[in-house]
Order: sequence, then C-alpha cells, then structure tokens
Amino acid sequence: MTNPSKHAWDLFLALNYPAKNPAVERGVPDPQKALGDDGLTVWETWKHGEEVFLANGAPPPKWEDMSLDPSLVPNGKKLFEIPKTLVLEGVRSGMSPDQAVRADQVSKVLKVAPDGIFRRGGGETRMNRSTFDFIVEKELYNIEGQEALYAKIVSRTEQAVSFPVDSIEVKAMWTPLEPSDDRSHFHLSVGADAKSYKLVALHIITKDVPNWFWTSFRQTDGPEPEIPSVDTYGQPGLLQGTKWQFYELSGTQTDFTDGMGRPTYLSDPHVEEGFQNSSCISCHALSTIGRKGPKGADGSSEPEANRIAFFNVMGSPTGAPVGVPNPGWFFEPVRFGQDVQDQDYIQLDFLFSPAFRANRKSP
Repeated sequence: MTNPSKHAWDLFLALNYPAKNPAVERGVPDPQKALGDDGLTVWETWKHGEEVFLANGAPPPKWEDMSLDPSLVPNGKKLFEIPKTLVLEGVRSGMSPDQAVRADQVSKVLKVAPDGIFRRGGGETRMNRSTFDFIVEKELYNIEGQEALYAKIVSRTEQAVSFPVDSIEVKAMWTPLEPSDDRSHFHLSVGADAKSYKLVALHIITKDVPNWFWTSFRQTDGPEPEIPSVDTYGQPGLLQGTKWQFYELSGTQTDFTDGMGRPTYLSDPHVEEGFQNSSCISCHALSTIGRKGPKGADGSSEPEANRIAFFNVMGSPTGAPVGVPNPGWFFEPVRFGQDVQDQDYIQLDFLFSPAFRANRKSP
C-alpha cells in the first residue's frame, strides 16, 4: 500500500520467470533457467479460463489436468479469447455476457467475420491455483452455483464472496508479430493459426488487499496510452539485457479514489481500446449475480444469469465505470420503518471471469 509500484514490479518479476514443464508441475518457476529465457512463463502454465468455465457448466478438470489447454501440450498453440473490446460491444448490443464471449455469437450479432474476431490478436485470462480452487469449492464455474451462493449470502447463512489472500489472476493481450517488429523486444508465442504473436499488455490482480491490488504493464513499442504511466519505483535492474526491459509499468490501483476523492484510473491501449479513460477496480466491482429470473414464456428455457448492467452506470464519458460504486446498484431502497435493505445482487469479489464466462448446466 505504501509502495505499490515496487509491489507491481515484484509481481512482474515472479510471474514472468520461466516455468518448469507444466506436465511435471503447473505454475512453478524453473531454477535451471534465467529471467528472459525462451519458453512459457509461470503465469502461462496456470489454468486458462477456457479450462474452468465449460460450455455445459460442468466441474473443471483437476489443476494438474492439461487436456483442455492446447498451449501446454507438446508443440501446443495459444488459446485466445475474444478481445475485450468485442465482448463489451456485444454486451452493449444486448447480448448476455456468456453469449458475448463466444465467437459464433459475436460474429453473428456484430456482423464480424469469424476469421476477423482474432485478426488483431486476442486475450488470455489465467488464474493461479488458489483462485482456481476457490472457484471449484464455491461452484462459481456455473450459473446455478452462483445463484445458490447468492441465496445463502442474502439469507445470511454464508459470508460474502472473498477469495483467499494468495489468489492471483492475469489478463494478457497478444497481437500478431509484424515483419517490422524487433523480436528481441517481445515475449513471443504461437497462436492456433501457427502465426507468431507478441505479448503487448499484461494486467495482474492479486488479493493482497480486500478490494484486490491492480496493476498493468505494456510493451513500449506499441501505441502510447491516453493515461500516462505512473511508476514511482522504476524498472528493476534485473530486467536489463532481457526482452522484459521493453515493458513498462502503466500504473497501479488500491482504491476507487485518491485522498482528495478524485477517481483513480488504470487501463491499457490494447486491452481497453476505445475506453481507456476507465478504472479497473470500478468496472470489476460490477461482477455480480442476482436471484434467478423466470423461465421463458413456454417454460422450457432457462433464464440468463441476472447481473448488473455496467454501461453508463457511473456517468463516465466513455461509458466505463469510474469512481466509487453506488450501493443503490446492489440494494433495494430502504423500506419505511425498516433498518435493513433487501440485497438484489451479491458481488463476486471483483472477478469478471465467473461473471462473464460461467454457463448453465446442460439439462
């Protein structure tokens, strides 16, 4: 809290250290390698969102299982998610979050050719074992599990959702390597299309503090951010002479506002393209689940998950939430003569991965 830039760089060093063979142990650094060596980093061997939130809402494979992550098998390729900008455009157009993360739905509704979904690259969300184990324990990997947790929390038979203090999640952004790029300036990987991709942005969030610690890094050869970099510590000397020296700290967040009540901002020109004037912590505060809605008119279809819509809720010029959340989004107004409020939504402890990616169980 007193030196967030240093903590951000410490995380960057630890998570980007070369990893052991994930077939032996996932998420563990390899002491036989040096920082900047080729190969997978520690965070790249964590669980991918596609391994956790399955189409039929089924329990995900065990932590050690790599069968659903092609990037971790021999000669594997990166498994990209739809870029956040297209996901949010899908939500803005009326799609549910779980529809907006599917390439077939997005291409149909937004009239984007399927091969154009990933033309500029894609995202990758990964979680460490602590995060993964908590999601499995609380059954946050499907909508029914989230709705059951909502009922327990509002009836005060269970505490609010709170991940363990050693939980970490990362959001990486990859774009195609161009002929003019200097390969030595980038951490590289290969996509499912067999093309080379470069890491251009890395968001890291950790549960070190109750509302999470938020930080973002960008590759310096890319577009300049609209929000200037804030780094009060400086790049560690250990990165000099490696590919990682070409990455800079965009900033950190530990609260919704500063000491004078002004909203804090954190974003990246790749991940938040088109709405950089935004706040990670404020936006993620709207990761929610509410009571189960009614079924379809014929009684045969299950309702979509009931979540707070987050566009334009804070009045930001970009439509992205900034500043302190409004309790009115979560609670019904206090009824006359009552001391308690009915809670319409519970927060999923700031993580959008269960709010955007969880599906209902197959009938």
